[in-house]
Amino acid sequence: MSLVTPSPVAHPRPGRPLYPSPLAALPPSPATRHPSLLADYFRSLRAIVWKDLAAELRSKELISTMLVFSLLVVLIFNFALELDRNARENVAAGVLWVTFTFAGTLGMNRSLSMEKDRGSLDGLLLAPVDRSALFFGKMIGNVIFMAVVEIAIVPVFTV
Repeated sequence: MSLVTPSPVAHPRPGRPLYPSPLAALPPSPATRHPSLLADYFRSLRAIVWKDLAAELRSKELISTMLVFSLLVVLIFNFALELDRNARENVAAGVLWVTFTFAGTLGMNRSLSMEKDRGSLDGLLLAPVDRSALFFGKMIGNVIFMAVVEIAIVPVFTV
């Protein structure tokens, strides 16, 4: 039996470690490969928000529904609770939060159902746009609609 001694082998990559970092195998992030991806994302987000705002300015369905619902909730709470001034100040924030939360839920549901009824939801889902841009675009549009409703409801609630 003879023992074989290994022959000295030259380093395959002089000046570099023999075992590379595990992070070296990861592909570069999309933002570093294509710096315009972030700009494309925000462009599609802006287009979706603009589409929702333009559609609402034409039809005025969503804001009117949210506004009437909010007015009814505030009216019902005022009659149901019949509070004196001090007690009313204690529950005012809760009543407004409930009103705005339900109005926002109604608005988001109404917004998506209008898209589905028109058939444009399928077009949006087939568009070469990131789904998160669709979600955030719809969300930003509904936040704008809720802000309009809040601006109208808060003065009514204080009366």
